[in-house]
Amino acid sequence: MIGQLSQRLTLQWGFGWLDATFKEGPILNAQDQSWDLSGNQLIAAPAYNTFLAADYRVPVGAGSINSHIDINYQDDQWFSAFNDKAGYENIGQPGYALANARIEYESNKSYSVALWVRNLADKQYKVYAINLSEAFGYNYNMYRTPRTFGVEFNLRF
Repeated sequence: MIGQLSQRLTLQWGFGWLDATFKEGPILNAQDQSWDLSGNQLIAAPAYNTFLAADYRVPVGAGSINSHIDINYQDDQWFSAFNDKAGYENIGQPGYALANARIEYESNKSYSVALWVRNLADKQYKVYAINLSEAFGYNYNMYRTPRTFGVEFNLRF
């Protein structure tokens, strides 16, 4: 959903909902036991996510200063069909929120210069995990990059 609240301010909002669970079975074997996965969440399928973004533009001389901020939320997710059963309770990621920001000077001519920050609060969160405890005695967790920032130059010709 996009709304232009004024000549300068635009807001965006989105929401996603996913009912991704095993309705019946399957039954899997782990740790010498059988596990019924009925009702478990599918792998990497959070029930919901949402975002809110704002863009603000201010004319300045022969160009404009454009600012952007967005906040994204993603619900809990599992990286194993077992979810929290059979020793897989740490193979998931609790819900988390991320914020990103950008400010840019855009010339009416042909260039722009921007400063940006991703993962503003430096949130540590998993993008994948796998239980290796049976074979190697530990869980492997893969994390997304921490806070990053940069400068961007664009030249249009």
